[in-house]
Amino acid sequence: MSDDKIKMEFEDFAVESMKYKTLLTDKFKNRVAYKPSNPNLVYSVLPGTILDIMIKEGDHIAKGDALLSYEAMKMHNIMLSPVNGKIKNIHVKIGEKVAKKVLLLEIE
Repeated sequence: MSDDKIKMEFEDFAVESMKYKTLLTDKFKNRVAYKPSNPNLVYSVLPGTILDIMIKEGDHIAKGDALLSYEAMKMHNIMLSPVNGKIKNIHVKIGEKVAKKVLLLEIE
């Protein structure tokens, strides 16, 4: 064998409470790390058109309150508040077309 051989090292890898030694692929090593989503940021889940905005900036809301409605795939959808709080910013207007994963509003 030549000196050009790629050196492979085993790494610790935990699955639940068990620890293993394994070889990790470059794809796994270079993956984007998981980051939990912020419940105070409301994003569109489907592309569609904003039909109505039921709140305004500064309104106090409770978890489950209706925030806005939009049409996506010929269905009317109502976005509900994921948390209690106060509306900080609204980033969309009635009639605006939005793509998937667009920030609609912020809650503080």
